[in-house]
Amino acid sequence: TVQLVRSIAQAPYYIAVAKGYFAKEGIKVTSGDVRSALDTVAPLATGRLDVSIGAATAGFFNAAHQGFDLRMVAPMGVQGPVMATQPLIRKALWENGTIRSGKDYRGRKVAINAPGDITQYFLTLIAKKYGMPLKEMGVVPLRFADQLVAVKNGAIDARFLPERLASLALSQGSVMLDKPDDGIGAGAPTTFVFYGTKFMRDKPKLALAFMKALLLGARDAHGDYLKNPAIAGSIAKQTGIKVQAIEHSVPYYIDPDLDISKYEKALREQEAVDRENGLINYKGELDFSKVIDASIVHEAVASLKK
Repeated sequence: TVQLVRSIAQAPYYIAVAKGYFAKEGIKVTSGDVRSALDTVAPLATGRLDVSIGAATAGFFNAAHQGFDLRMVAPMGVQGPVMATQPLIRKALWENGTIRSGKDYRGRKVAINAPGDITQYFLTLIAKKYGMPLKEMGVVPLRFADQLVAVKNGAIDARFLPERLASLALSQGSVMLDKPDDGIGAGAPTTFVFYGTKFMRDKPKLALAFMKALLLGARDAHGDYLKNPAIAGSIAKQTGIKVQAIEHSVPYYIDPDLDISKYEKALREQEAVDRENGLINYKGELDFSKVIDASIVHEAVASLKK
């Protein structure tokens, strides 16, 4: 059983389902949608859920420190030089010169999806870039879907939106891209694959087979993969996102080896920012050896080379 946040960032999973990579490994996948990976922490830790795909939030770091029984095993969508989670400014404010970059976010209402998630992390990086405390912005937690309405009625002035919502908002003419800051989080992993340790312990062959299938999906997600009609069609079928919207979206970078060990530094930086924002409830750094497990993906990569 897999639960995931519906997003183009999860492309390797959707590709693996559509191309039958899981079926070839003898796996019948049952999936469901969640708003945040944080909603899956308890089910993973208790063995009621095997796998989840979503972001690493401050809540995840806190849960991991408390000893919740789960592991981060692979990265999914990584931000490219032009980010697939984009900083957007209300068009009227752009056109009249009120906001032209993150420098002008001071005192403005800026939406994030949820406290401690990747959008707050990116917003904090913008605040640091321009030498202002995050508290000098009017940070508004608001679900992505609700932000589309809020920006139209003037309730928020700027926000981060993931693809495909970012391209949709731009096409509707309600926002402008904050170009000076559109690479603020380049190289940062946006979503991850989480395994329950009960799943890893009780079903090691299945855990490995799942990762092998996911790796094959990742290796199909290279270049401008969202413009591939077959890939765009498979993502559309599984997410309900229109094919045209997918084809016009900025693609996430997908590591062909899904090597989680490459992104420990990025995770450590996110943990530090979450602490600065008062969202971490423990002292010192999290022991990543008890949270991150690269052994399964490394074994899967080795098996595919044979």
